[in-house]
Amino acid sequence: MQKYGFSTNRWMETQINNSCRMPQNKNYPVDYKLIRSQSLESGFLRLLSGLNDHALSLSRSRSVKNADVVIHEVRKTMKRSRALLKLYRTAIGEEIYQHENTLYRDISRSLSDIRISSVNIKTLNTSVTGNKLKGNKKQYGDLVHQLQMNHKEMVREKLSEHQMLRSITLLLKANKKKITMLPEFECDFAMLAAGLRRMYKRCLVNLQRAMSQPASENIHSFRKPVKYLWNQMIILRPLWPPAIGLFVRQLDTLGERLGVEHDMAELESMIFSNYHAEKAGFEPLIHFIRKERQYTQKLVWPLALKVFAEKPGAFSNRITAYWCTSAFNAAG
Repeated sequence: MQKYGFSTNRWMETQINNSCRMPQNKNYPVDYKLIRSQSLESGFLRLLSGLNDHALSLSRSRSVKNADVVIHEVRKTMKRSRALLKLYRTAIGEEIYQHENTLYRDISRSLSDIRISSVNIKTLNTSVTGNKLKGNKKQYGDLVHQLQMNHKEMVREKLSEHQMLRSITLLLKANKKKITMLPEFECDFAMLAAGLRRMYKRCLVNLQRAMSQPASENIHSFRKPVKYLWNQMIILRPLWPPAIGLFVRQLDTLGERLGVEHDMAELESMIFSNYHAEKAGFEPLIHFIRKERQYTQKLVWPLALKVFAEKPGAFSNRITAYWCTSAFNAAG
């Protein structure tokens, strides 16, 4: 652990404690929850329209200086929108679901390269400066500088030359009109429970695969539905705030820990792919990254097994019971 002059455990604990903020302190572009005075149908339209409008507002930014912030916020809004669609999938039908989900997925993917590049720089900076990593400091500094230059060029090319945000603006503006013309649909909570059950089952299946085969792609495949379920439970938290709020915080912590692991895996992959790590003198950095990933996984699995201790049917039945005994159901 001390071969290269740093302690991984203390650093990782600090990273996780700093990242796992209370969900209620996070800024949401719309009132991202069910509202008692609204039907489930009206709630869906309010949320989908509000999220689309928020992403549309962000996409109109033409400043390269705050591009990383804008892109990150757009991608988060796309994920919230897709979580909403997956929750209401049974109610809205496959045609609406597929159209909206594909649109938001493709927008998010179009910005992924810039986001990954930004995260790689941040992760590398934290790894090098936060732990006084021994080795060729000039080499690490040169690597950070090179990544920053490459990132600036990528942002300039995609935003200035290819007008990527302008293209996203046009897509979201057209979709804004489509949302107002969506056909009427009927929804009861059993339909939302079906969406919850699907997502919870996906988490459970992917957790089992990731634990038995902890390759980076399997761990990331587990992280994605965890984040979707987290966003869905935020929507449903008003049904019983103390109980669901605790579950939201557990999912948030789990998602953040999985995010740290994913960021480290992306950085390791980038270094191997582009800088031939063993031959370029980055062995101490690679050693550090692998230790951090191992340590993070040790934190992830016990928590994940507690969070997903129920079977999918039992989970959705429990949340349905919250609905049946809540003021929301009484108001209906």
